[in-house]
Amino acid sequence: MAGGGLPGHLMQSGWPLGRAREFAMAMAAPFVPTAGFVVAATWAIPFGHGMWVANLQTIPTDLFHPSEVRGHRFSGMALGGVLANLGTGHVARHFSYAPLFCWSG
Repeated sequence: MAGGGLPGHLMQSGWPLGRAREFAMAMAAPFVPTAGFVVAATWAIPFGHGMWVANLQTIPTDLFHPSEVRGHRFSGMALGGVLANLGTGHVARHFSYAPLFCWSG
């Protein structure tokens, strides 16, 4: 919710759209690499990732006409997402979550 709320609040305060999104993504970016240093999952990893993705996924709809981004809604269902889920399960089952956190960081 912070990922969408922060840029919305900044835009209502007079910030330009692009600058508000960049600022929100810059605020989220430091949280995500902590996965490489912290093996145990903490609030920082999902918070940073969620905030980053909320803004990243919204940029095409901000920049282009709705008729030009029809398939954007289905981007989460891409083959890469399916393979990543299968790969995550395989690694966690046979090893642990530690390699996944290190790789994501």
